[in-house]
Amino acid sequence: TPPELQLQFSGDGADPHSLEAVLRLTTSAFTSPWGSATNLSLLAWLRAAPVTNVPQRAGLTLKASHPSSPWGLARQLIVTADWESSLEQLLPRQGTCDLDLQDLQSSWGSAEEARINARLIPGEGDAAEWRIAARAVQPQTPWARARALELNLQSSIPEAPTQAFPVRLATELVDAQTSWGTSAWTRVEGTVGLPARQDLRVFQPALAWTDRWRGVETALSGRFSNA
Repeated sequence: TPPELQLQFSGDGADPHSLEAVLRLTTSAFTSPWGSATNLSLLAWLRAAPVTNVPQRAGLTLKASHPSSPWGLARQLIVTADWESSLEQLLPRQGTCDLDLQDLQSSWGSAEEARINARLIPGEGDAAEWRIAARAVQPQTPWARARALELNLQSSIPEAPTQAFPVRLATELVDAQTSWGTSAWTRVEGTVGLPARQDLRVFQPALAWTDRWRGVETALSGRFSNA
């Protein structure tokens, strides 16, 4: 089946706030230097702000069978996202994104099912907060396996680049097994306090490790059951 592309515009020319755009793309096979897939379908839409000083909305839904890339492959892929932005600030201030993978396999490990939910929540001024929740069923790596894995990541984006921002992480494992031992339930929590952007040196390879991590505050704790 050849690829099919549809692009639709609607709205009142006298009222730019009523404009809407919808793009649909379907193809039975897709190949590119970055990956391939079958039965690919993409739906993307853009809806203008109904009134002034209200953000415009956009979203997309992507579905594909047997997606493959240099980093891994899966039996099924579903991505849904929606966000709000303005003409003055094209980067989204608020939005959500869901990623669902079935029978995931990669060089790092595999899982029967993997789901990721990311949310961008606006704060006061230019401040915002990222919340990422991930869950994997039957995850397995060369070093460990578990019946289930849950991960929650939360990060605050400060209003000013001169402010520090914390990152909080919580991970839970059910029926974890490694070559060193087993645990019916494991929870690991940690926080990382990153300095202001101009003081962040972690990604400067020319510096020594002690200098690169200067100003970064970390805390880590773990709990185990039936270990």
